[in-house]
Amino acid sequence: MASNRTKARFLASLMCSGLAISGAWSGFFTAPGQAQSGSTAPGFTIFGGVDPDFRLGYIVDNNTPRNSDARYYLQVDSNKVERGISEIEISYPEAFTRRPNGATLDPENIEIRVNSSRGGRNGETIPIESVTWDRESNRLEIYTQEVIPADTEFVVALLDVRNPRRYGLHSFNLRVLYQGDVVRRYIGTWQVEVAAERPWQR
Repeated sequence: MASNRTKARFLASLMCSGLAISGAWSGFFTAPGQAQSGSTAPGFTIFGGVDPDFRLGYIVDNNTPRNSDARYYLQVDSNKVERGISEIEISYPEAFTRRPNGATLDPENIEIRVNSSRGGRNGETIPIESVTWDRESNRLEIYTQEVIPADTEFVVALLDVRNPRRYGLHSFNLRVLYQGDVVRRYIGTWQVEVAAERPWQR
């Protein structure tokens, strides 16, 4: 009888351990788009991906490792622009912090383009009033002189970017301030393949 009780306790303990492990793994594999929707923390994606509702398109020119003339065209569809937008916040990965031989962004070479074609390589620009570069938080805050109208497709063009030394899939997260709001709202994430080309491919 005692032996049966011991076996029962052992099986119950085993089941609890299994449930705990299962829960831990399901949390570990949560899609970054969902995990970051309430946070500005940048990320490097290893597992999973951004929820399709929050996935944003992009194009990168000169996308070779260490290229100091890379251009990132970060696209925002018109259906994401529910109301006019006056502020844009982009959080970027640790790989783009300033360090020797590392990747860098140039806050003085950022443009907002509307009515663009060719993936954002041209189009009308909305004048930028100022750009605040928060290096401690890995964040760019872009303030436009004019409101980006509702239902407008636009592109954030990051120019003169220096790519990292190695290939990687990096997440750039977008928050905006809609007219009438007092807090920026998470809109989506660009999962950018950085340094994806090789010189002999060009």
